[in-house]
Amino acid sequence: KPVLLFNLGLDAEQSGDAELAERYFTETIHLSRLLQNYHLQFLTLGHLANVPTSQAQLHAACQTYEQALSLYRTGSASPYAALAHAGLSSLQYEWGNFDAVEQHLEKGLPLARSWNHWESLIPLTIINARLEYRRGNVQKALSILDELKVSPFEGVLLPVEAYAALLRSYNADQDSASAWLAAKVTPSMLDVNI
Repeated sequence: KPVLLFNLGLDAEQSGDAELAERYFTETIHLSRLLQNYHLQFLTLGHLANVPTSQAQLHAACQTYEQALSLYRTGSASPYAALAHAGLSSLQYEWGNFDAVEQHLEKGLPLARSWNHWESLIPLTIINARLEYRRGNVQKALSILDELKVSPFEGVLLPVEAYAALLRSYNADQDSASAWLAAKVTPSMLDVNI
């Protein structure tokens, strides 16, 4: 039953029904605790934090991610704890707390990589690249983004390539973003009937 509730919560989250998503996720967490299903509990807490994030309630999201990490124990390794590190690294980056960003990257990236957990690996890798770019390490940021080129998710490659082209254009290669856009966007893509 908790897996079914989690999937209902995912459906509500993706359709934008924050109240329903929160209800399903909260119920999933409760049942996961009773059944001692720590993997599902961490996964659900990561998604529960997405609900206030989508409503610009970033401090509430931060509390939920921190709640997930407080439940995480060394003996109950779960790739889903990396979701909390991913969420917190993103929030801390936006708040300018770069030391905290680095701490979450140091903990979250190895966990996500060891379990090949793309749902947390993608945002952690992008924040890592953003942090390196902010430090002026454009080439390092680009090489970090290369890790995502092997993502099994089709929808990831295009935005990552676009971000890499943007970084290159900021790094004195002004035509990079335009050339990338010209190569990727065909005239038929722009022909939209409204």
